[in-house]
Amino acid sequence: MSVLEAVAWQRVMGLALVLALGGPAWAAGSWRAVARVASPEDRALLERVRGQSSDLPVVLEADAGAAMEASPGGAWREAERMALRQDARAVLWFTREGVELRVSVAAPRTGHLFVRAARVEGTPETLTWSVGAEALALTVRSALRAVEAGEPLGEVVAPPP
Repeated sequence: MSVLEAVAWQRVMGLALVLALGGPAWAAGSWRAVARVASPEDRALLERVRGQSSDLPVVLEADAGAAMEASPGGAWREAERMALRQDARAVLWFTREGVELRVSVAAPRTGHLFVRAARVEGTPETLTWSVGAEALALTVRSALRAVEAGEPLGEVVAPPP
């Protein structure tokens, strides 16, 4: 083995060791959030949220299904079921009404619901859509940071009887 090969081998092994030792520490501190994906636009929005929150210790998972509002008992009850089923600290979903796109972030364990809306025109391939989607993704990032820190998020929601 040449000196160059030996140095390269040491660097590769050193990097592997750093990654192996550093990886579990981050994974041990990670937590789960789940997003209801009811349309291709929801999937594109979730990808924006993933991009904006990639440095947070949250694992964002997609849950394909019908719109949350269509669920028996309403969106809040469905968020509670999803959180319980997937051991998630937060549940998020998107609702489109015309040019308004609303994001809801629920923290069922604390009974909090955070809702924000933005004007999002066009389709995921357009620049106007992209601008609005990024704004909503940043909003979700802030909400996820609040959930992670255990800070109050939005309003307290009393689940229906």
